[in-house]
Amino acid sequence: MVELQTRIQHFSDQAQQLLNQKSQELLGPIQRKALDALRIVSKENGYNFVFEKHGLYIYPDAEDLLPLIKEKTEFEISWFFLAMQILHRAGCF
Repeated sequence: MVELQTRIQHFSDQAQQLLNQKSQELLGPIQRKALDALRIVSKENGYNFVFEKHGLYIYPDAEDLLPLIKEKTEFEISWFFLAMQILHRAGCF
């Protein structure tokens, strides 16, 4: 029984490692592009700090940079950040 549990744990560890590698392989270029766009937009608009609005309560309401970042990329950036949150919460990285 202990051997079976050890094998299951080993398989689970390997699967998690492969998932992490594939996630990085597929999302890495998108993440770099999104972060490059974020750097450009924040610099162009004079921001020193940019926070994810879903993780903070900000009062008064602050300017939403996502439309400006979307102009710098060819994809819907909010979907990217949502996917990153889901993968992060799932423990992928």
